[in-house]
Parts: sequence; C-alpha cells; structure tokens
Amino acid sequence: TIAAKYAQAIALYKEANLAKAVTKLDHLITLEKQNPYFWELKGQILLEQNEKELARIAYEKAYSLSGNVMVLQQLAKVELLLNTQKSNSNALKHLEKAIRMTPDSPTTWSNLAAAQGRNGQMALAKLSLAEAALLRKDFARALKNAVFAEKNLTQNLFAHQRALDIINYAEQAQGRK
Repeated sequence: TIAAKYAQAIALYKEANLAKAVTKLDHLITLEKQNPYFWELKGQILLEQNEKELARIAYEKAYSLSGNVMVLQQLAKVELLLNTQKSNSNALKHLEKAIRMTPDSPTTWSNLAAAQGRNGQMALAKLSLAEAALLRKDFARALKNAVFAEKNLTQNLFAHQRALDIINYAEQAQGRK
C-alpha cells in the first residue's frame, strides 16, 4: 500500500539511507503527485544531503500543496541557506508571511531578522531580534535591540512605535526582577 511504502521511506530516512529514501519518495510522488507530505519529507532529506536547491524545490511544492506554516518556515530556512540575493529576498517574503501566522515563534522572528539583515533592513532586523528576545524573556537583549531600532526607524511609524512598546515593557520587566 501507499502507507506501507511511505513507512518504508521514513524507515530508510531514520536509518540514514537517504538515497534509497529519496528513491522511494520519488516513486510515491509518481503515485500521488499532490501529496504534500511526500514532498516535505523529500525536502528534508535533500536538505540533509546538502542538496539545497533541490530541497528548495521540494519545499516549494510541499507548501503550494499544503499552505502549512511549518513548511513555509522550512522553505525560508533553505532560502537563507542558499544565501543568494534572490533566495534572501524570497526568504524575507516567506518569513514576513510566516510571522503573521505564528507571531509567538522566537525562531521565526530570528530567521526574519536574518532575512531582513541580508536585505539591508538592519533597523527592522534589530526590531525582529527584540521581538524574539522578548518572547524568550531575555529582557536585556530585547531592550538593547529595541533601542537601536527605535533610533533608526523614524520613517516607519508602526515599527518605531513597536520599538517604543518593547522598550517600555522590557524596562518594566527588568524592574520587576
């Protein structure tokens, strides 16, 4: 059955027999081209084989079929690992979308900061790092990054106000310690 073949692909993956696992997944994909789970696992295996471009393609397909935010985050991670101008721009778009879906994820905020930094948005990157630190309850780091962002985001009123909010919250939180 398809389920048994998928279980075999997972077992091969767990045994670090990555080439055979990909072969098994390719066969499954010919049977069910629209199954995002097959594409996602293929992306994960290809990434572990350091086949970043092929992993990106698999994750793109998995996301287009599923709309799953975790797949989108993995796609963005691969884009950051590719580290080209185009992939960094794509990662930024993916992470801006992902952060709207999971605003309570420090990892997504940190990855967004990396993408913003690589796209020349240093003040926004510091604000994203402040958000990540705030979620981790690292108020000193949140304060430091928010102060930088506040000083440099005077043109972006929303981001500037958010930096001020983080500064106020972090200062109050540190005072309670």
